[in-house]
Amino acid sequence: MLKTLDQISEAFLCSDVHTVSKTGTVSQHSNTYEVDPLLTVTKVELVYDPV
Repeated sequence: MLKTLDQISEAFLCSDVHTVSKTGTVSQHSNTYEVDPLLTVTKVELVYDPV
C-alpha cells in the first residue's frame, strides 16, 4: 500500500498531554501557547514535529 507524503510525515509526529491552565494556556518545551478559554482546566493533546 502506497503512503502519501502527508501520511508519512504524520507518522513521525510526537504528542504530549497537558492540562490547560486557569489562564487558558499550555506550556511545552519552555514555550507557552494560548488556547480556547473554554478548554480551561481540561486535558489537551499537543501534537508537534520534534525537528
